[in-house]
Amino acid sequence: MANIAPYWLATGTASLPTTGTRNRLAAPVTQTPSTAVPLCAINLTLQENDLLLKLITMIESKLLLVMIILLATQNLLAQQNELDPNIKNESPLHIQPKDAPHQITDAIGSTYCSGILDTCLDELIQIGISKTRLSKKVQCAVGDFDGNGYLDFALWGIDTTRKFQYDIQWSDGENYLVLFFEKSKIIRTIKIKTEPGNCLVNYPPREKRGPHGEPPSKNDALWIWGDTNGYFDTTKGTVYIFDLKSNSFKTLDFGK
Repeated sequence: MANIAPYWLATGTASLPTTGTRNRLAAPVTQTPSTAVPLCAINLTLQENDLLLKLITMIESKLLLVMIILLATQNLLAQQNELDPNIKNESPLHIQPKDAPHQITDAIGSTYCSGILDTCLDELIQIGISKTRLSKKVQCAVGDFDGNGYLDFALWGIDTTRKFQYDIQWSDGENYLVLFFEKSKIIRTIKIKTEPGNCLVNYPPREKRGPHGEPPSKNDALWIWGDTNGYFDTTKGTVYIFDLKSNSFKTLDFGK
């Protein structure tokens, strides 16, 4: 599982994630400052020269870190995939605007949900979400998973053994509660438990099978991208498509 903050820093399109790293902020940036100190013009002892070189190296490292953070922030302004504008949200839950400022817990294909629910509280507690916490903010993936025209919510379970720091929440990476809405009413709830690893995010509808075997889906679905040698691998993954007849999610693997 990628362990940068609770989730990951990843770059990619607004629809699906494309690249990512494990235990890194972002891909290395190779860039040198446009100006340099002409050491040959300064009369220094060897010891002073060594100290100056160490100081310059330290400054360059700090500048490099700042550039990496700024680049990552610019790439992560958009989290949730573009949704069908005809999908209605009449639930008591709200989602964060797509162009909201970047947060370290962002992941492409997910967003943040908040609101007050008076039902399903026991089920929420089972995945670490209290009524108070939900009223503030939790991470989730959203979409019209059953195709009834109303927005549904897949709430991410929280690792309650870890402390909240700087309003950062840590996913347990395996427990989810999907709330299906019709207008303002919850019409069904389904728990999903995955193998510990990357979190469930939105899988946009698609008519045809993708180049890596991505399955077609009439409605929004959920998916977990793969992992190869410690790196995110979006050429493979597992898709969770809701089936109305069986009232359950069917799992389909691709690229494996």
